[in-house]
Amino acid sequence: MNWLTQALATPPSVLAVVSNQRECGVSPTYSVMKEWAINIYTMRGELIAPGLGRSFPFRRGDMVLLPAGLKRRFEFHEPGRHMVVMFSFTAVAGIPAVSDPIFFRDRAVSKRISLVFDELKANHSRMNKPRADSLFWEMLWRMSDVPAGEDMKPLHPALEKASAYINDNLNSNLIATEVAKHSGISHNQLNRLFHGRYGCSIMGYLWRQRMRQIENLLRLTDIPIKAIAAESGMSDLQQFNKAFRRHYGCSPRAYRSG
Repeated sequence: MNWLTQALATPPSVLAVVSNQRECGVSPTYSVMKEWAINIYTMRGELIAPGLGRSFPFRRGDMVLLPAGLKRRFEFHEPGRHMVVMFSFTAVAGIPAVSDPIFFRDRAVSKRISLVFDELKANHSRMNKPRADSLFWEMLWRMSDVPAGEDMKPLHPALEKASAYINDNLNSNLIATEVAKHSGISHNQLNRLFHGRYGCSIMGYLWRQRMRQIENLLRLTDIPIKAIAAESGMSDLQQFNKAFRRHYGCSPRAYRSG
């Protein structure tokens, strides 16, 4: 779980969604945004932050959390798309403040987040704020398994395939051997990769991602709990309630109302 999802006391509120096609070159002036922002890049470049006394190189597919009030400008080393979501949120008391950009590097996740971004932008343009906020929360939980840092090792190709397959099929009745077959390596090899990167087994990762999807739907939508159970791959409502209570210590209804 990354700093932002730990820091959220309430669901984030999307304030603006911007997508620009950039050319090579340096932005002419520094800018200071009052809002927090998630930036997604499809090009190489540099984020220059004079107040921090340094610059931050970014690569294709990087997702970057920029703190509110950060003075910065960009240098783009090649043409590409620059996607930005500006948002506000209430922070949990006691969470350490952040002043530096936080990088998340995972191309498979970035590709899927780019698709969610396009839907988010369309809904925000249509003034469908509840749906836009829900999609943004989906972006954040998809990022939540990506370790933060500027020099992240890329995912093993088999792990990239497997984690993407799981996240695209959360409502299916997946089994570990099926996921391993899709990844192209053995079940035992894939389990070791999951433990090394995520600290859990293949099925543990599936369970964790399902719980995060359920949490998202409970917090940000008014979809009936029975429908959420079905969407998460658990059509038995009693089983769903027991599983949720075991994970969160309360019923789905109590979690939603609290």
